[in-house]
Order: sequence, then structure tokens, then C-alpha cells
Amino acid sequence: AGNVTDWMDQYNKKMKLSKKNMQHILDHFFDLFGYTLDYFVAANFAAKLNIPGLIIHDRQDKDTSATYSQQIHDAWPKSQLILTEGKGHKLNQPDIIERIRLYLASTVSKTETPREV
Repeated sequence: AGNVTDWMDQYNKKMKLSKKNMQHILDHFFDLFGYTLDYFVAANFAAKLNIPGLIIHDRQDKDTSATYSQQIHDAWPKSQLILTEGKGHKLNQPDIIERIRLYLASTVSKTETPREV
């Protein structure tokens, strides 16, 4: 999910938690992080990025809507979005890996000295 509120709503629907139990979770979340769920929106964080990035998402992903990736891309000035078809949530496929390789090759400066690991 592109924000924690939506993820938590999905979790609550699957778990069928009572309002009281859900409120305990929300209170604990606030105690841990010092923010309510609505603070954690991926697009808001992406808007602050000043580095290039690649976002890949499948339109038929049943786990997370591609809408979130589009929102992140719209907010992130230096991002590139690739929307795939028919791959679902499993993007570890040769054609995707090749697109990542090409993106990295075009993004990394050719004059940059590689760092040793």
C-alpha cells in the first residue's frame, strides 16, 4: 500500500478486529513512532527526494494497487515509472531485471569510480 492507513484498513478487514482492539493498535503505533497513520504516505516522502529512482509496478498486482506507484512517481521529480502487464506482484523476471540493468547503466555516471565492497 502507498500509505499506512490503507494498509491498516486492509489488515483490519482481514483480521476482523473490534473497534477497541483496532484502537489499541493505533495507539501503540502512535506511541512507537510519534505520528498517526496518516503521516505515513509514500508520495509525501517521495516528494522530498532529489535523487533518481526507478519504480516498477504491474497493473494487475493484486497485493498493492499500481495507483500508489503512480502517486509516488507523480510526486517524485526524478523518478521513472515502468508499468508492466500480467506479472502481478512477482517482478523477479528476466525482462524486468534487464530493464533495471538498463536503467542503472543509464543513470550511473560513466566517470564515477566504482567503490569496492
